[in-house]
Amino acid sequence: MSLNPAVLILTGITALTAGIIAFSAANGDATQSTDELTAAEESLQTANDNLSETYESIGDKISEFMDGVNSSSGVLDGFNDSIIMSKDKQQELADKMDNVQSEITEIARTAKEKRTELTEAEIQRLDDLFAKQKELADQQLAVQEEYQNIAKDMAKDLAADHDMSLEEYSKYSQDYAATAQQTRDNTIKAAEDQRTNVLAEKRALIGTDKQYTEEWYNKQREQANKDYKAAVDEANKVCGDTIDILQKGYYDRADTLQKPTETLSQLNKDESTESQTHSDNLKKINDDYYADLKELNGKKMNESLKMNERDKLLHQKEQAEKEENTRNSKKIAEIRNSQQKILDDKNYQNQLSGFSALESLYETYTGKTNKSLPSKQA
Repeated sequence: MSLNPAVLILTGITALTAGIIAFSAANGDATQSTDELTAAEESLQTANDNLSETYESIGDKISEFMDGVNSSSGVLDGFNDSIIMSKDKQQELADKMDNVQSEITEIARTAKEKRTELTEAEIQRLDDLFAKQKELADQQLAVQEEYQNIAKDMAKDLAADHDMSLEEYSKYSQDYAATAQQTRDNTIKAAEDQRTNVLAEKRALIGTDKQYTEEWYNKQREQANKDYKAAVDEANKVCGDTIDILQKGYYDRADTLQKPTETLSQLNKDESTESQTHSDNLKKINDDYYADLKELNGKKMNESLKMNERDKLLHQKEQAEKEENTRNSKKIAEIRNSQQKILDDKNYQNQLSGFSALESLYETYTGKTNKSLPSKQA
């Protein structure tokens, strides 16, 4: 399993943001200033600014990739629908559904207008109509789900085409990602239409017979919502699976991603370690100061001399803090300059942006980070 570059970049941005906030807070104390500390902080500020600009540039490239996805009409424009179900057959399904819904509505309307309860024959007819409605709705939903599966299979074929360059693959992956989203949206719309129509018709029956109560309707609504959620979950899963295929195909062709990403990962760890070290060192300086102060206060000596000793301890503490802040600023600046050197590579930026855009789509439809990237052979 390989490192996910998009996650590392997000980690880096988070660390940079937190570092800038901490840096700004530390800079607010003018008493901590020395020439060496000021120089270290200026160097760190420059590193932060440069890294922020680079992250902004990468963000712009990610947006450009996503613009390509959002503006794409997909790859199914010329698709032979008869492979799944012909347009005529789909229209026939829609017409049958309209007829079923109209009959249900008419039965309910007539009963309410005449203020009479439904007959046994009408109740039986409604049961038959509800069953038929469910059957037709499931068929309509299945058609849209099949389009999703077709899009997924096409993504597999694209990823398997190893004669294709990354530049070519990147363009196609935008179109295929758009198709994954479009077919997912169509599936969810079919599920939403099914839920909306079923509930509207069943609500209209409340009060037309003793069995059609609010309690009965609430049970119908609960089941309809469960069916809808199951359809949405499956649509999101298939869409996420398709994006996963596209992302792995992209990663397989992105020959610049892995080694710099491994270096960035180590630099992120180094920064995290340094932040903890800095925190620990400052805590020790503070703890030592208060321990020495407590010991001093317990001594029997002239109060004036004791005051001088307190001033010395405070001076030692402040000097130690300045030295520690200087050391930390230099170390963080060194780490961020190393990050900057990697991220400044335009080829790495281009490959990273396309990968990160696909990662954002994957996370949108699965709610999780893609942790299943294959390791590349050296």
